[in-house]
Formats: sequence, structure tokens, C-alpha cells
Amino acid sequence: MRLTTQLPYQGIQLAAPYCKRSSMIKDDRKKAEVIKRVVCSYLGLQQSLIVSRGRKGHIVEARQMAMYFIRKYTRLSLKQTGLEFGGLDHSTVIHATHIVNNTLSYDKLYTRKFKDVENQIKQELIIA
Repeated sequence: MRLTTQLPYQGIQLAAPYCKRSSMIKDDRKKAEVIKRVVCSYLGLQQSLIVSRGRKGHIVEARQMAMYFIRKYTRLSLKQTGLEFGGLDHSTVIHATHIVNNTLSYDKLYTRKFKDVENQIKQELIIA
């Protein structure tokens, strides 16, 4: 996505200043923090656990769900999303989104949790 602005008196299009892109990324990082906080709060985990390298099922589930929502509700790249979780590789983020989509297709309990978390995230992002 390229942001442009038009000079009204000359009809010239210029690329928007870098600072606008930078502020968009800062806003998205704030959204990512909100998403991680909501997911951890709902699932009863400390936020430091989903940023750690922990591989226990409940930690992985929370991390994957948070990655999915960050991809859905922000414009952060795969690499930037991985950095939000302690420097994980972009392929890990891709894998997480595939796992969430797959699990939603067959697990009704997971789908219920997912929808509850998503509703909380939507409410928080409207407020934030």
C-alpha cells in the first residue's frame, strides 16, 4: 500500500512522508500488545509465556491464536509479527495461522473460545 498526497495548487502527487508509515506501524504495535494482553487474560496466562519459547500445549495455543489475530487486525508483516513473539521466523507465523484455521474447522470448543477472544479484542481495539 502506498500512501500519496496531492498538492492542491500544482496537481503533483508525492509519496506520503515516512513518518506517517512509521506512526501506522507504532499504532499496529500498540494493537498487537492489546491483542496479546486480551488473549493471555482470557486463557489465564502471563503475557511473558507467549513470548517465550515454551512448547506446552496451552502456551502454543495462546501464541498461535494471538499471531492469528495480529495478522487479522494489524498491518504488521509476517516478520514484524514474529518479532512481537521474541523473534520468531515468518514461517512460524504462517504455520500458526494455518493451525488456527484448521482447528476452527473441526473443534467446537476451540471455536467458542476463539469467538469469545475475538469479541473481547474488538471491544478493546474500539476503546484503544
